[in-house]
Amino acid sequence: MATATLTIPPQAEQVRTARLVTTAAARRCGVSEDRIDEIRLAVGEVIARSVLRQQRAGLPNPVVVDITDDDELFTVRVQDAASPELDDEDGGLALSVAESLAFECDVQPAGSGCCIRLTWPLAESDLELE
Repeated sequence: MATATLTIPPQAEQVRTARLVTTAAARRCGVSEDRIDEIRLAVGEVIARSVLRQQRAGLPNPVVVDITDDDELFTVRVQDAASPELDDEDGGLALSVAESLAFECDVQPAGSGCCIRLTWPLAESDLELE
C-alpha cells in the first residue's frame, strides 16, 4: 500500500492542482479509465468544499489530501480544520455529487475538522459498483 499526501492552502485556485494530482495518481494505480472522470469530479467537489469551509471559518490551515491505493481500492481522504458543525454553503450539493460518484463516501469528524473518505475499485472485475 502506498500513500501520497498533498497539502494545499485554502485557495480556490489550488483545487484544480489537487484534482489533477489525484486523477494522475488514480491512472497510475490502475483505476479503470471509465472511472477517471468520476474521480476528477467527486474529488474536485470535496476539495472545493473543504477550501470553502476553511475560508468561511477564517482558518489559514492547509487542506490535507491523502491518496492511497491497496490491492483493491483507490482511496482519497480530504481533511479540513473547520468545525464539523459549519453548514455547507451549497446546501450539501458537493457531498451529494461525491456520494453519487464514489464507490464509498464517508464523512467523519476529525480532530477539530472534518474528513471525507472516497473510494473506488482498482479493477472493474474486483468489485461491482451498485
